[in-house]
Amino acid sequence: MLRSLGPGGWTKTSPAALATVGMRALELMATGRLFEFEEARRWIEANEREWPYSFENICDVLDIDPLYLREGLQRY
Repeated sequence: MLRSLGPGGWTKTSPAALATVGMRALELMATGRLFEFEEARRWIEANEREWPYSFENICDVLDIDPLYLREGLQRY
């Protein structure tokens, strides 16, 4: 479980919340709308771990290899 900074300070972030963020990004990519697609693509391609909702952190919590998922999404 990761911690995120919310209005009341640092709080625990559940795997379900992280999965929701990840699924939303995949939905945005599937819409075909350029702005949403580009935003989701940048998020997926970013190699950052500072933000609790980064692609890398979400993959870690869900026990998914981020490189494997990125490669699959590129083929999609």
